Amino acid sequence: MASHKIEYASTPLPTRETATGLSTILKNFLTHHSEVKFLRYQYIDYGAVVRARISPIAHVLRVAAENSTPKMGGNVSDVFALDGTILWDLGTTTTDALVPDWASLRECYYQPGHAVVMCCVAEGSQGPEKLFAACPRMRLWQLVNAAKQHHGVTFLVGVEVEFYIMTKSEGDGGVVPVSTPPAPFTTASTRNAYFPLVEKISDILEKAGIQVCCIHPESGCGMFELSVEPLPPYEAMDALVYIQETIKTVCSAHGFHATMHPRPLEKGSPAGYHAHISMSPPDKADSFLAGVLHHFRGLCGITMPTYDSYERFSYTCDYVSWGTENRLCAVRKIRDAYWEMRLLDGTAHPYLSLLAILAVGMWGISKKMPLEMGDLREFTAKPSEELRKQLHIDTLVPTSLREAIDALDENDVLKELLGPGMMDRYIVFKRIEETSFASKSFEERREIVMRYF
Repeated sequence: MASHKIEYASTPLPTRETATGLSTILKNFLTHHSEVKFLRYQYIDYGAVVRARISPIAHVLRVAAENSTPKMGGNVSDVFALDGTILWDLGTTTTDALVPDWASLRECYYQPGHAVVMCCVAEGSQGPEKLFAACPRMRLWQLVNAAKQHHGVTFLVGVEVEFYIMTKSEGDGGVVPVSTPPAPFTTASTRNAYFPLVEKISDILEKAGIQVCCIHPESGCGMFELSVEPLPPYEAMDALVYIQETIKTVCSAHGFHATMHPRPLEKGSPAGYHAHISMSPPDKADSFLAGVLHHFRGLCGITMPTYDSYERFSYTCDYVSWGTENRLCAVRKIRDAYWEMRLLDGTAHPYLSLLAILAVGMWGISKKMPLEMGDLREFTAKPSEELRKQLHIDTLVPTSLREAIDALDENDVLKELLGPGMMDRYIVFKRIEETSFASKSFEERREIVMRYF
């Protein structure tokens, strides 16, 4: 059996410091951010939920002087289900550690008095040689470095985040979108009490060093989109987490509820998250895209990872396709070696989803895979059979989370690329979630998902 492994660089995180060096980093940071009283050691579990250990700065400095890291129970990445159930069978008696990447340290301008550092999860159950084998953030860091070292390929990633601002409905205690015209780009949606929240979100991101390109009303009532300048992959995903936390926290502080739920209303416009990926040099771009398209069905189990993700994607192409400036395709080509990946939504794990996309793209490059599928220029969600044959469009997009997880489970190449240990656990975790959500109503599922997204 042929091996489909790709090289992962063994490069450690950029700021694994000595105790002296770390204390210096923290003291310099606090000199310029004197109002910070708490630090969030933040990580993301396999359900894409942002979790954190929060410590007073005095304790952080004591831990730094010992060159230690916060400790957690075993397998913290996959023991907490989205509905709040603790999956005891997936736990271990070992200890996990949250290993900070101090290059990601930022003040939480959305939460006065707090700073945040993104962490990789070192799992005690994996043994000393594989501490980070099941950590998507570390794997992404390693893959990006390997792509540069072994293939001379670098990436930039920009993100677009769509979100709804909701308010409590009268009577039933539920939430409904705030009242704005259901039309994109209209200035009428800026003349209300809600748009200043969007402006405040933009101001906070700029203050945090995340450069905003554009904010505008979207096609649903109370719906907006925010896009930012591109960054290297792991920095872009750190920024995405900060963006999502800012949106939710600012709206909550003003009595509203922000959500990135892919389909927060049964009959309303869907909400997504789009990744703009560019690679350099461009000469291997076709092989990269060919790898993504080849593994698309399996990717969906990672990039559209919740039950109602498939309600959102149902309005686009039934078939896996790409097209130049075609927003009805899963992949929109903007120019050579620059694509918009439209197969994502706000419930996707930022690091794992980008890792998966880049991994299958790099697999395509390593195999020198030709791009056999043609450019779908016709703006249609349902290309004719004749056109599909002409362009070699023959793979259906999964229509449910169960189908997507099955496709991922059957994709031995993708599982080997990402690491069988991590993927097997992720698949078990997602199957438990899918079974639980299949027995719930739309309203029950929405209430659970909107707690976090």
